[in-house]
Amino acid sequence: MEQPTCHHDETYRAGAIWEICSQCGKKWADDVNPRQKWKLVPTEPTEAMLAEIHLVKEFTHKVMIVRYKAMLDAAPKPPINE
Repeated sequence: MEQPTCHHDETYRAGAIWEICSQCGKKWADDVNPRQKWKLVPTEPTEAMLAEIHLVKEFTHKVMIVRYKAMLDAAPKPPINE
């Protein structure tokens, strides 16, 4: 079965419900786009990401990285389109 989306990252909007890939031209409606609920994030957090989760002044850089990786491990796995 053909996947409703593609693996490219560059897309643009067409009308109210369509997303179109800039590279391959494939298009899909919003209701079949798994990208709406999932984001790819780096396995190592950036400084900007760490700044956003720095909730307690006593958190060290190392503690924040450990907490970030624990969040990644606890995150649900994205659905696989069959």
